[in-house]
Amino acid sequence: MQKGQILGIFPQGDVHPDLKQSRIHTGAIVLSQLAKTPILPIRIINSAKFWAFPAWKIRPWNFGKIQVKIGKPFLPAQVDLNNKSALQSAADNLMRRILAL
Repeated sequence: MQKGQILGIFPQGDVHPDLKQSRIHTGAIVLSQLAKTPILPIRIINSAKFWAFPAWKIRPWNFGKIQVKIGKPFLPAQVDLNNKSALQSAADNLMRRILAL
């Protein structure tokens, strides 16, 4: 990331059909803070219609539209990486940004 490469992750740790019910993990915040790089919030909507759970195989016969909404890059507030509560608060802020898209 510090060399200009892009890292894409799902901060909730998986592909979940209902993002509002996902618990966000703190890894994206930790990586952003350690690498001193911004986070680009992206929300993918309706992708669950195209995946067959639990095998996660594409269902090509299920036509529809997947929406990808992209927010503005931001640097999360600097937090103590040993403070789990502060990290979770920063991660929750990231989730709020994603859900607002």
